[in-house]
Amino acid sequence: MRKEKKTQYKNYNAVLCMGAAENAVRSRMKRLGDVITNEGVSIENIMVLGAERKLWPLKKDGDSRSFPEPILYDILARRLTQRDGKTVLPEEVKEYILNLEIKENAVEKIAEEVAADKYFSSIKWPTETDLICEVIKQNPVFDAQKIIVVNTPDFPDGKRADSARTIKYAYKENSDIFVAGAKILQISSQPFTRNQKRVAELNLPSNVEIDVIGEGIDEGKSFEARKKDVMIGMDSMARTIYASYGKIKENILSKNMIGNEYRR
Repeated sequence: MRKEKKTQYKNYNAVLCMGAAENAVRSRMKRLGDVITNEGVSIENIMVLGAERKLWPLKKDGDSRSFPEPILYDILARRLTQRDGKTVLPEEVKEYILNLEIKENAVEKIAEEVAADKYFSSIKWPTETDLICEVIKQNPVFDAQKIIVVNTPDFPDGKRADSARTIKYAYKENSDIFVAGAKILQISSQPFTRNQKRVAELNLPSNVEIDVIGEGIDEGKSFEARKKDVMIGMDSMARTIYASYGKIKENILSKNMIGNEYRR
């Protein structure tokens, strides 16, 4: 779960670019660019697996604020410029948001609150899907690649789509790509590679081969930073086990391994 994961093959039917926060998306797309440019790997389709999660304008931590997804300002500035018919700069958007009186504290709630502000309410607030597409546009390596955008809708109860739902939706919309024997590459990073591969295996046909690549964990980090990596790694391991639970239960029931009185 610590070391870098590299590609096993030279040709893939598709690569799955999973949604994440901006810094992770940039890191993963840079890794994909290196694979195509420097390692001679051929990819037929680049699938952007995004969702309707609103990008985070800022993060409150006591009185201090950080900006976890600054690409948001660039996208908002373009959309405001188009709406108003005059140039709006990203710095102006950032300053406007910073001067708002924010009541919420969680980044997701903050995004909802700012998006509802009268200045932004008439434009579509940028989403995770917009983020991945924007990062791809900024790298000329992908200019010649076929890009398929999969924008997974939220759950009916308003909760944003998780990895499992996103992959299921991608398969539903593009089943012709996931044919028997197809090789699918996932772009991730440690310590998430094992969990994300398992989720893909459970939600794609069993006759599709899943490969996953991801940057390793920086061993030169501070003790506190590495301690956080360990916590994230343990959480990822638990998610891997949990992701398999439903399939294990299904297999047990289908093989009559327990009595009928215990079936649910």
